[in-house]
Amino acid sequence: MRCNVAETALARTSRALDLVPYLLEHPGISLSDLAQAFDTTTSQLVSDLNLLFVCGLPGYSPLELIDLSFDDGFVSVIDPQVLDQPRTFTQGEVVALKLALSALAQSAGLSEDMRTHVLTLNHQLSARLPSQATSLSSHLAITPENLTSDISERIATINSTLRSGQGLSFNYLSATQERPTQRSAIPQSLTKQGEWYYLQAYLPTIGENRTFRLDRMSELQVLAQSILSPKSPSSEGSPQATTSVTIRVGADGLSFLEENSTVISKRTEGVDGVEISMEIFDREWLIREMLGYLGSCQVLAPTDLAQEIASRASDLLAKYRDIS
Repeated sequence: MRCNVAETALARTSRALDLVPYLLEHPGISLSDLAQAFDTTTSQLVSDLNLLFVCGLPGYSPLELIDLSFDDGFVSVIDPQVLDQPRTFTQGEVVALKLALSALAQSAGLSEDMRTHVLTLNHQLSARLPSQATSLSSHLAITPENLTSDISERIATINSTLRSGQGLSFNYLSATQERPTQRSAIPQSLTKQGEWYYLQAYLPTIGENRTFRLDRMSELQVLAQSILSPKSPSSEGSPQATTSVTIRVGADGLSFLEENSTVISKRTEGVDGVEISMEIFDREWLIREMLGYLGSCQVLAPTDLAQEIASRASDLLAKYRDIS
């Protein structure tokens, strides 16, 4: 059980918002069981309950405060005020979760059973997007001056495929690649998050959903016929091929270990740093990561990948010297 000494106010607020609906579903739960369910200590939980006890609606008399009972070691909510419903995801949270689940589904160390659960959850989140997504038609009607002609044309093309059920081909410049790659997909929905517009689409070639930012798309073409029908998560094709890599991480590269801890299959401490093994799907992603950690992380194997990183680094250094 962890200690919450360094816990942020946001984390504590999030737990407090989740506590009341949970307690309504589990009346009379013990403090110890409740602390275990929320991965915190009983003392921290008592502090949270005391905080909730003085929360409520304006007026803040005993009639408008949340009424709790926990003095006997068992917790019950007598009057939840307005906190009786679980929090719902915002559009941005749904998109972020889908992106994270898609990345998790590609993890080399994930079992097939767990991969199926991840893809199923991703599919369930997709069903939430249409009801939570901002209407693009209303955005176009209200603020057409905020859209470039290219984005407006892409939105119009995508909307036509959404209505007809046809597929779409396009070039896409990923944040991890230097050149666009050609994609074929079945558009599912359009959303807007902040200033960016996103396309959620199904890729039959890999049997998974992906999210694409419209400003990174080009050469959109509606396919004459609808491409393959979406598969259920349990009937997806073979997993994408991976590459086994060995990396030595120095003291200045510990953030790389933290960011990629879920895909590290082996870790060995040494005098020169930490030597790790991992499976990757995207060589270009790793090359860019290593270029950002030059001097801190070094690819030991495979040798062709290490040589490519060294070559890229030399090219970048030469360009820097030319500029200076």
